[in-house]
Amino acid sequence: MFLEAPGCAVELVKYHEPLDESAVGVGNNGIGAHHFAFEADDIDVWHNRVVNAGAAVTSEPADFGITPRFYCKDSKENIVELLEAK
Repeated sequence: MFLEAPGCAVELVKYHEPLDESAVGVGNNGIGAHHFAFEADDIDVWHNRVVNAGAAVTSEPADFGITPRFYCKDSKENIVELLEAK
């Protein structure tokens, strides 16, 4: 389900498998994966800010044909995606 409102969007996905803790440690695009995503004006500036803040950055900024983005983890080990607004 994709919910949109002015200035934000939420995508809700229900995975039917795995049903247990085996989803922990799954890659960003694996079954059972979950993460938050935020748009940023300048992805390189935000990458430097996150690195300098000491967060666990799990990827360098990369463009996968849509928009540049990178991944990091918050203090609770949730995956956070920052992507450049276009």
